[in-house]
Amino acid sequence: MNAASQTTKTTFLGLDVVRFTAALMVCFYHLAYWWWRPDLATTGGGGFRDGIQSPVSAAGWIGVPIFFVLSGFVIAYSAQQRSSSNFLKGRISRLYPAAWICASITVVSGILFSAEFELVRYLNSIILNPLGPWVSGVYWTLAVELVFYVLVAIVLWVAGAKYLHSFAILLGSWSMAYWGLKVIQDFVGFDLGINLQIAGDYEYLTLSRTGCYFALGMLLWQTTKSGWTPFRLLFASGLVLSGLAANVGAARTYLLVDPLGAAPLLLPAAIWLMALAAMYCSVHFAEAINAVLGSQRNVIRSLGLATYPLYLVHSELGRDIMLSLTNLPAYLALWLTILALVALSLGIVELEKLIRQPLTSLLHGQARKNDARR
Repeated sequence: MNAASQTTKTTFLGLDVVRFTAALMVCFYHLAYWWWRPDLATTGGGGFRDGIQSPVSAAGWIGVPIFFVLSGFVIAYSAQQRSSSNFLKGRISRLYPAAWICASITVVSGILFSAEFELVRYLNSIILNPLGPWVSGVYWTLAVELVFYVLVAIVLWVAGAKYLHSFAILLGSWSMAYWGLKVIQDFVGFDLGINLQIAGDYEYLTLSRTGCYFALGMLLWQTTKSGWTPFRLLFASGLVLSGLAANVGAARTYLLVDPLGAAPLLLPAAIWLMALAAMYCSVHFAEAINAVLGSQRNVIRSLGLATYPLYLVHSELGRDIMLSLTNLPAYLALWLTILALVALSLGIVELEKLIRQPLTSLLHGQARKNDARR
């Protein structure tokens, strides 16, 4: 069986394991580091005053770059043989139901625990407004994802799926150029006189920082179809180096803010490289991995699907749960909170199915009406 035919028939259970692990890392980052930061605890930011902040949990933010690489792979895979409109409808039915449920849960939690409610944040969250503000800071990644999806849809509309590889090269080159200049100016210290913040507070929407991750995931998908070439190896190396620059740069910033509690400089980058290796093996040795994990297939698939709602609800809701468990030892409160969040996320997966079905029918029904008018 060749790689191309294999990928059309195989479920990548290994990727579900990587995805869920990355989600747990982000959970630990917020619940065992972020909300324990002294600046939050002492300035009324809602943080905890004693407990479990550690350099290891402080590296958990690296789960987000891992998500972006996974997204690049999944989107390149799912966009095959699909029209631009069908691709967008698929993304809408995948993203919005869980966002509606999770934003509502976060709002209810905020009202119950802190009596806070801002309508504009809630509305921005349920429509996934890329500009924010949202009910939780984690929604910024959805803004980045939406920009990426729109660009992919444009490529499908203008040129078709066969040009997604070219798009990955353009997106990756854009991001590599950004990080190359960033290294020269910020790491080496040579002032090029170039303003890299061309979009100010909305720089994240340009994909200059994150494009290397998406492009790397798309390139990984391409190798399952037609293997590695010298150019792909060289290009992938550049993307990995750009990702390392991004990860080390972020880790350095955290160390400047929190020199005692932040993660060691190279730890997030090391975790990211291990995740890339796991993704590669999950894709190129899928059959062998599925044979090992096959007995737990349903559990692994369920946890993979629960990753998205878990990511959306874990920070603010997890903080509120832990604040209600202050009579327990910090580590016990942490584990009980994470277990509760995972259980809730599994429930959300089932609940969102009740919304997705009519939403999908509505989207496809409207599409048929539009086709009839033409």
